Order: sequence, then structure tokens, then C-alpha cells
Amino acid sequence: MVASDSTPPPDSDRRRQRSSDTLTALGLQLEAVLRDCEVAALVVTDFDGTPVASAGDMEEVAALATFASSAVREVPHARSLTTTRGFVHVDVVQARGRLVAVAAYARFGVPSPEGVARAVQGATRILRQGLSVRPPPPESAADAPRTDGG
Repeated sequence: MVASDSTPPPDSDRRRQRSSDTLTALGLQLEAVLRDCEVAALVVTDFDGTPVASAGDMEEVAALATFASSAVREVPHARSLTTTRGFVHVDVVQARGRLVAVAAYARFGVPSPEGVARAVQGATRILRQGLSVRPPPPESAADAPRTDGG
């Protein structure tokens, strides 16, 4: 049966946007969750607080990455926390032998359990497909300061 409405289902737009690049794939997944659920910021971060992939306001993402890495270094398992800025859920995902944190932040309520589950499941699926998690590349040689006096 063909639907008379040509509007694609809400999930189909995200599913058409795919990437074989880990960082792009994670970014697309997190953006879809951010768009669809009651979450202000999402981040996949290493335990040093360096964001690997994120969605949301960059200032909030940076603060969330720092907070999440601190939380998982203390106790490396999933948990929800109330902070002075809002509510945070942190989960731990294994990426090719390396643990990373997936964190969600909501300003006015507990992060949507559906959103958190989608972010964690998506990140886990992407990372377990054999793709490596790498921090963002350093500045390009063209942008780096010259040391040859020129």
C-alpha cells in the first residue's frame, strides 16, 4: 500500500544521512537525537574530557565533556546526576578496547530516557562496527605558525 502523503517518516531523514567516517557518523547520530528528544547537548568524550563527537551549543558541549569525563573517572558506569545547571546522564561505551563516555544534558528536566538510549545505542553501534575513535586532527600545516623564519 502506498501512502498518499509524500512526507517521509521522521526517522527516514536521519537514516538517509550516513557516513563511513566515525566522527561524521557519530555527529549525525547525536544531531538526530538532539533534534528529536528533550536534550540540550550530547557528547561522546574520552576520559580526558576531549570531545570526540557532539551536538548542541559548543560551550555546553565543552562543559559536559569535562563533567562527564570527571564523573566516569570516579565511577566508570552509567548514572544520572543533578547539577546546578541542569540534569546530566553519563554512560560508558567500549570503542575498540577503549572506553569513552556518552553524556546527555538537559536544562529543565531529566534528559529524555529515549534520547539517552538512542544516543548510547547509536554510538555503541557506530563504534562497534570496527571504526576507530580518533581525536580531532591537529591544526593543518598551512594554519600552523611557521618556524623557518618565513
